[in-house]
Amino acid sequence: MATAGPVRHYCERCGTGLLPADPAPLCATCWLAEGAVMVVPMVDSINGVRVRGTAGGSGPRHYAARHTPLHNEVRPAAHPRRRLAVASVLCLLSLVVMTASAPSTFASSAPSEPLYTGSATLNKSADACLANLWRLIADKSEGRPSESDVVCPACGRPYIYTQYQGVTTISCPDPARHGAASISVRSDTKVPVAR
Repeated sequence: MATAGPVRHYCERCGTGLLPADPAPLCATCWLAEGAVMVVPMVDSINGVRVRGTAGGSGPRHYAARHTPLHNEVRPAAHPRRRLAVASVLCLLSLVVMTASAPSTFASSAPSEPLYTGSATLNKSADACLANLWRLIADKSEGRPSESDVVCPACGRPYIYTQYQGVTTISCPDPARHGAASISVRSDTKVPVAR
């Protein structure tokens, strides 16, 4: 008696029909679930892959082992103490960086008195004069007209403007009242100088 078609083989574990590439007597999924490495036959007719063996293909066939990870395979979780140790080290490192950068951040945010360069030691009345010089040079560098009512707070006279080769210099009219020989600011440096 003749059969109706090719004989069908089934997996011994799950009962699904076996494909030609499945490692008999199990299907590929059951084979991998048991922790085995999947062995895929190197056949001449599939994707042009040649069988390793004799030139005519009549000798014994060799199979190349290919490991394919399971899609439902659970990755082992990291040890909780190791995660805690890594998180602690990262927190401590960020705390060290923030602590090291904090003094320079707060020091540069709010100066306690107007800044200037030079060798003169100025008295308390010079702070308002230096603040006026900062405001006047900012107006000049941004192209705004200077206010005409800005005067030196110590003597009450307006500031002196001089121009030389495209550089504007604004000077205090009476720097001796501030304890200096000269107090001025230039448009190219934009920092008051007291000598």
